[in-house]
Parts: sequence; C-alpha cells; structure tokens
Amino acid sequence: MAVAIFGVIAAIAYGSLATLISSKRGLEEHAGQLSDVQLALQLMQRDLAQAIDRPVRDQLGGEEAAMVVSGNGVQLAFTRLGEDIELLDMPRSRLERIEYQLRGETLWRVRWRQLDRVQGTRANEMLLMDQVGRWQLRFLDRVGDWHPDWPAPGQTAPLPAAVEVILEHPAWGTLRRVLVVQP
Repeated sequence: MAVAIFGVIAAIAYGSLATLISSKRGLEEHAGQLSDVQLALQLMQRDLAQAIDRPVRDQLGGEEAAMVVSGNGVQLAFTRLGEDIELLDMPRSRLERIEYQLRGETLWRVRWRQLDRVQGTRANEMLLMDQVGRWQLRFLDRVGDWHPDWPAPGQTAPLPAAVEVILEHPAWGTLRRVLVVQP
C-alpha cells in the first residue's frame, strides 16, 4: 500500500516538474522576444534622435538624401551623429550612415562609419528581431502632415519631424511608436 501511495505521489511530482520546465522554456522564449523588440525600438529611437541633414554618395557615386525610404518601405536610411571614437589617435568623422532593413521577416540594423562609400565598403550588420509580420513607416513633416515616403513629394525639409514605426509581431501584436527626429 505504501509503495502504491509513493508511486502516485511520484507521478504527480513528475507531472508537475515537467509542466514547470515547459512553462520556464515558454517564459524564456517570450522574454527573449520582448528583449529583441525593446532593443530594436530603443536603437531606432536613439538613432533617429541623432539624425542630421547630411546627404551621402552611394557606392556608385550617386547622391542619396539625408534620409530616404526605399524598397516599398522595407529600408530606411539616414545619417546620424556617431560615437566620438578616434582610431589610432587619428581624428575621424563622428557621422555614420544607418539603415534599417526588413529582409523577409527579419529586421536588421546596418551601420557604415564611412558616409560617402565606394564599392567594397563594408558595413556592420546587426540582427534586431525575427518574426516581423509587418514593418510600416510614416513620416511627419514640419507642418504636421503624414507621408508614406521620405523625402515626400514637394518637401524641402531634409528631415521629417517624426517617424512612425509600425511593427507586427506574432507574440506582441501590432506595436506602434512615434519617434522624434532631431530638429
């Protein structure tokens, strides 16, 4: 009789332990996804707050605006102030070119320390988050009108006042942030 009671208690304990382990894994996965979303939005906010009016030359020598959205809104590129780092005690520009790219369902942050690039210039790429169902951008001009593209037709201002970022994620639903751009 005691062995039967012990068997029942052991089976209940094993079931509880298996449930606990499964719950822990799910919680860790959710926490990792939340951390990715928070990091992506924090980096975008920081980068856009440092955006400046500095057009660049692309790898083929063509001029690119200070901020431009391309590829039906899947790429946002702009110039920003960077960290004050001197390489080998030689002064260099603090400006950087930042680009956010949606590749399939993956959001990337690409950074170039050299603004006017030539062919072969290497970028530093950082995976921000997976499972992005939708990535949509809107731009608020300096008079208060929203535009789906930047530079917007007829706009003379090189930078918008704000960028609205809409992300859709299976775990967190639709996330919407309005990020202020430096005036």
